[in-house]
Amino acid sequence: MSYKSGLQFNDIKTVTGTINLSNIYSTVLADASGGAVVLNLPAAATYSEIVFIIKAIDISNTITITPSGVETIDGTAGSITLTTLNESVHLQSTGSTWVRLDDIASSPTVVSASEG
Repeated sequence: MSYKSGLQFNDIKTVTGTINLSNIYSTVLADASGGAVVLNLPAAATYSEIVFIIKAIDISNTITITPSGVETIDGTAGSITLTTLNESVHLQSTGSTWVRLDDIASSPTVVSASEG
């Protein structure tokens, strides 16, 4: 669940391009059939404890999840790339960084900041 105006809710959104995630999203279906999908995470401090669930529903092109600025995901700088159809990842803000709670299908490929 994510938070909107202090209320918990579930929202599913299909994304086909670049988007800046915020508290209006909780579940994102990434559809890369028409081009690359880039999901930019907000600063972890902006939405402390928010959880995003992201699922790859088409992998014809790249699906990338990028933390804000120099923030990390599980202590690693750089982006996550979803490479397997139906692969999903749950990310939660600690208030200062992002943690991956689980991933389904296979482990997402982490691209180091120097590669991305």
